[in-house]
Amino acid sequence: MTQTLTIRKANIIDTKDILDLISEFYEEGLKECGLNFTDYSLYKTAENFINNGIVIVVYDNDILIGLIGGMVIPSMFDEKEKIAQEAMWFIKKEYRNKELALDLLNRFEEEAKRFNAKHIIMVSLGNMKNEILDRFYKHNGYKLLENQYIKKVV
Repeated sequence: MTQTLTIRKANIIDTKDILDLISEFYEEGLKECGLNFTDYSLYKTAENFINNGIVIVVYDNDILIGLIGGMVIPSMFDEKEKIAQEAMWFIKKEYRNKELALDLLNRFEEEAKRFNAKHIIMVSLGNMKNEILDRFYKHNGYKLLENQYIKKVV
């Protein structure tokens, strides 16, 4: 089958595909952190992001292979400025390459500008190859902001 990639804004019809892909993301990177996962919570989050935030999806024919999503929120330092906060960015292993990641990032940035975001904050999971991601972000104009840690307390 010929590979036909389509990158576009997500709509509510994509929610089932998004849930399936985020389930894969959870198994690959979040489960080991002890974070709980429920389909309902994920569905409501995806619905909220699609309706009120930014979700860009990439399909290979009719199969969802990647996405990037987040919300645009007021800055806690200056309520007049908006920040786009990425919350999910995942590409199926067999499709991972810098070009596709860059395409998704560029589309996310375009949408953030449409929301009048002044800054974009990107995150990475602790199990990522941070030296590669660090070079990728810096090459695309990003600066290191902070590292985050998680601890289960209950």
